[in-house]
Amino acid sequence: PFPAKQSTKMCWRCVRGAERTSRYGRPSTSVHSVAATFVQVPVENVVKRWRLGGSFVSPVGPTSVVRRTGAFLFLAIVGCGIEPKTPQIIEETSTDPHLEIASKAQVVQLSGGRDVEHVVPPHVEIEVGEWVQFVTLDRRVHMLSFTPDSISTEAFEYLEHSGQLKGPPLLTRGSRFLVDFRGAPAGRYVFSSESHGDPVFGSVTVREISADR
Repeated sequence: PFPAKQSTKMCWRCVRGAERTSRYGRPSTSVHSVAATFVQVPVENVVKRWRLGGSFVSPVGPTSVVRRTGAFLFLAIVGCGIEPKTPQIIEETSTDPHLEIASKAQVVQLSGGRDVEHVVPPHVEIEVGEWVQFVTLDRRVHMLSFTPDSISTEAFEYLEHSGQLKGPPLLTRGSRFLVDFRGAPAGRYVFSSESHGDPVFGSVTVREISADR
């Protein structure tokens, strides 16, 4: 693995090169000097990286020291019976009150095909204090509103005062319009749903709470 000793003898070409240097004043590169430089450089690098017998010398630096220290600490913790703490996952609870209301409200589904609008079910019966939600099942635009000339004066005043006489445009699938009937007077509330075709009518009947309950 070690480089061979350089011979001090010079061949006739090196002698001639030295004579030319002394005669013309120009440096001459001998074959022996080039060969010695070519051999010594890689051999010195190999000697630095390899031990006798072919074993590899791994560099010792801050990274290897940190890895070895971490391995020793891990073995010590496991040997002492100390279990590392796992991060706890905290589930966030929704604070939107409309989700709980929608889960208990009566559902009216809105959909359509071509120029035909569908309302299912067309008639709903609830008690005073309940909610009704109108939900779209497609990507069509649905406009829902209550018909003023088909409801009582008390029902019209309640819807107008509460801002529920006409709902917002339902533009995407799953859009919903929640109607609060908690303070509504008993009676029949006629509504219409409009999309690409003719409007379709339905009704919500609000009944007084039964005395038996």
